[in-house]
Amino acid sequence: MEAWSFRHAAAVKVLLAIELIFGTISTIVYVVVLVLGLAVAGHRRAIVWTVAVMVGTSATTTVMKLAFRRERPQWDDSVHTLTSFSFPSGHASGIASGMGVVVVLSWLYIQRKAIRWSVLTAAVTLVAVVGADRILLGVHNLSDVLAGYMVAGFWIFAMLAAYPPETSGHVASAACSNHPVADDH
Repeated sequence: MEAWSFRHAAAVKVLLAIELIFGTISTIVYVVVLVLGLAVAGHRRAIVWTVAVMVGTSATTTVMKLAFRRERPQWDDSVHTLTSFSFPSGHASGIASGMGVVVVLSWLYIQRKAIRWSVLTAAVTLVAVVGADRILLGVHNLSDVLAGYMVAGFWIFAMLAAYPPETSGHVASAACSNHPVADDH
């Protein structure tokens, strides 16, 4: 896949833009905006849950990179090179955890089913696009991307079990109903 990218300069520009738009700094900005929105709406548990998922995912990704010390893929004609370790992909874990948070919160706080399903579709699409970006740029192997997704999934589900964004019982009922739930204050 990296060889295809190498032959298509316009595609590389798009892929590098995706890398920037969903990089660490950008993700931090998106999370801060989300947390501010949740604060204005008075959803304190959702703020704590969101921050725990995102920080837990980031910290786990960093620790795993340092523990495994996997080198990035090497190409004769590299499209793009990075010097950090490869496993797991930080972009993949970041987008998967961020989109997981957005999906869970939309299921809780958005009343209209069509909008919730649109959010889910957009989230899945973004996760796939960012994962493909990492492989097409030649900076990650498929296993790096899948491991990033698994780290994010772990934190989303672990925090849903340990400290759901709503009080006990509300998360499951919100996912099955057409009505948003009120946050406990």
